Amino acid sequence: MATNIYEFVKPINGMLIHDKHDENHMKFITKVNFEIIEQFLLLVNDQQPLPNSYEIASYKVNMKDGSFVESNYDVTNPEDKYYCSTIYYNGILSIDILSPMTTTQILSSSNTKYIFYPMLIHIYDTKTNKYKVGHITFVLFDTVKKKIYLIDSNGRNCFPCWNCMYYDIIFDHFTEEINFITDDNYAYVSSNVWNKNNYELNRNFDDSVIGSGHCVCISLLLIHYLSSTGRDITEIFEKFNSLDIDVFIELIFDYTNGFFNLFYKE
Repeated sequence: MATNIYEFVKPINGMLIHDKHDENHMKFITKVNFEIIEQFLLLVNDQQPLPNSYEIASYKVNMKDGSFVESNYDVTNPEDKYYCSTIYYNGILSIDILSPMTTTQILSSSNTKYIFYPMLIHIYDTKTNKYKVGHITFVLFDTVKKKIYLIDSNGRNCFPCWNCMYYDIIFDHFTEEINFITDDNYAYVSSNVWNKNNYELNRNFDDSVIGSGHCVCISLLLIHYLSSTGRDITEIFEKFNSLDIDVFIELIFDYTNGFFNLFYKE
């Protein structure tokens, strides 16, 4: 790895294994399950597992006219655990996320600066008539500055609508409901604000070189780096974006190798 970034990546150096690229390592990280995600968050951020009882809230926005459709809180303790999940179908963007009440409980009991909600984004596959995971991002809660961010490695081009305004509509509602419960007065910060230069980390990589699934690795890497350094997300995006593409690919490979070695079980 280029010597000029050794100091920069030092906070996550324990997860970096410089070795040849193994496609099986990338395949593993793209299919990482919730149990491993919880283990990862506990390891790098001391973020405690979900409580035994929790609630999911669902929000929908119509991407044809930008209107907020609905919100409801009908799902409690779903069979499949998750922090946040997005479905895009027929012009409707739907986000299921730990409800404002559950989120408030998590934030108030946390001793860490950051809380992370990894978010799986599902798109409808017309060939199979099924939903499939097309991307991963994460929601970032800054418990010190009382800020909420949606962090997408695509920059402001939030997948799958390529415009963060629809996510902004939903997260504005979500934040308002959090503030109705708590006096902490959280503020949602749009990607148009914290990433006004539209830095993109999930670049147009050559799939024949890197394969698929790098958005998962980048998101996990960012979570790890944020937790280890406490740095500002804008500064981190700017720094990673400035890396030569070959150096950045090498960093992704090294992190994937380390993640695989740590969490893979026969």
